[in-house]
Amino acid sequence: MTTQNSPIDWQDILKITNNKPELAKEMIAMLGDELPDMQKIINQAYTEKHYPTLLEKVHKLHGSCCYCGVPRLKKITATLETLLKERNYMDLSILMLQLNQEIKSILQYINEQT
Repeated sequence: MTTQNSPIDWQDILKITNNKPELAKEMIAMLGDELPDMQKIINQAYTEKHYPTLLEKVHKLHGSCCYCGVPRLKKITATLETLLKERNYMDLSILMLQLNQEIKSILQYINEQT
């Protein structure tokens, strides 16, 4: 059920949901519903260099990733969060690109599954 290229780690989310596939699917669907708005807000904060808002929204997204079996997005958001906390703004651009690519990948995967 899990492939190396899949943005969703089904084994992980099934572990998180105590092996309840319907709950796992519901959590992934909820993430898919929230991602477009979160992405828009995060990109806007980044473009406007409003780093406190960017940190807040990236932190929230990272928390969501911890419960949704999306390891690549979780890693990207964790790294972004660390850089923002350290005020290391020069290294954000490549991570923002990776963030947007991974969100696109997740949304595409979810749309293909429904």
